[in-house]
Amino acid sequence: MSFLQVFWVGSSLFLAASVGSLLGGLLITYVGRKHSLIGVGVPFFISWIIVANASNLHLFIAGRVLSGICVGLIYSAFPVYIVETVQPKLRGALGLLPIAFKNGGILLAHLAGAYLDISTVAYTAAALSVPIFLLMFVPPESPRWYIAKGHIHNARKALQWLRGNNYNIENEMQDLTQFQKEADKTKGIALKQIFYMENTPAILISFGLMIFQRLTGIYVIFYYAQRLSSTPITASNTESYHIRIGIVSVFSVIIAIILVDLLGRKILLYIASASVILSTSTLGVLAYIQESNYNVSFGPLSQLCLGLYIFGLSVGYEPIPWLMLGEISPLKIRGTVVSLVTGVSWVCTIFIGTSFSSMLRSDAPYCSLFFFAVTHLIAIFFVIFCVPETGGKSLEEIEINLTQRVKSINNRNGAGRNTDANL
Repeated sequence: MSFLQVFWVGSSLFLAASVGSLLGGLLITYVGRKHSLIGVGVPFFISWIIVANASNLHLFIAGRVLSGICVGLIYSAFPVYIVETVQPKLRGALGLLPIAFKNGGILLAHLAGAYLDISTVAYTAAALSVPIFLLMFVPPESPRWYIAKGHIHNARKALQWLRGNNYNIENEMQDLTQFQKEADKTKGIALKQIFYMENTPAILISFGLMIFQRLTGIYVIFYYAQRLSSTPITASNTESYHIRIGIVSVFSVIIAIILVDLLGRKILLYIASASVILSTSTLGVLAYIQESNYNVSFGPLSQLCLGLYIFGLSVGYEPIPWLMLGEISPLKIRGTVVSLVTGVSWVCTIFIGTSFSSMLRSDAPYCSLFFFAVTHLIAIFFVIFCVPETGGKSLEEIEINLTQRVKSINNRNGAGRNTDANL
């Protein structure tokens, strides 16, 4: 294939996902969180059928484009639906569960790809999407979405279903309706409200976490781990690498699910950044040594670094930003913020992948590894000073705390101006 064809095969899904994310913002706002996820089922099934029967490259790309739109919509809807329906004490664990299933699905795809042709794998994926589609009819719509639309009776029924028949929902319903009344006092369309000062901290934190997530360099690390072990990069051992990565990533997310509500989101992000810094800086040093002496091999050490890197990524920066994106986005513009941040993140994936492909061909390709280490050193300070701990807090508490940051700054500035005027 030509370079342009390779680019479109690799990037079509991500470009389509960015479009799907923007579409998802509209759907989850006006159609509902649950119904947006249900609506993905049929086109997602069709996309895999197209891929399975693609007789030429154009049909294959068309299938990936349709699949990408569905993926973008799913990634816009599921963080919002989960954080709005789950109780604070369980929100972390259940919020990371979709990432565990996603990693498990990728692992199954690589295992199947090692023994089956792409058509069979695509048919299998299409078949697996059917029960997932049907199961989404069981749970109710988000009570918060019902309240935002004025359907209080439906919100009460949904909340009772989610909390159980023996749970007294009156206090929670009162808190939700009261907070919605306060949110409704803010006027203006959603796109305009994202520029309001009180929403700035949540939006900047969301973008920051997602950008640091994308600046993890998985493909560069993968490339160097194979190169440093002096293993020829072939289709067979690449598939083997992907399977091993999939196993580590699945177990790492399971560890995150167990720890996220015990240790908190920020601790897992610290662990993730420390793992990325240690693994990428070590690989950078090894790559620099190998550039000077091609006879040197660092097989076991490079594999250890790859495992540490995948562990850190899967424990922290792969799942946590998706969870916190739904948690810290303001109620009134939650759908808009999530869709914009998600859409930008998919575009960043293409840009970063293209940029580092060029860096790998440069005179000092190992510099990309040091870049990732420095990036996550910055990420640690970003999390320390900017990111709030959201574990165990209601969405309303989180939003109030974030908006209070702006109000306190404005109050201090106002007090300073008054003092200057008095002087």
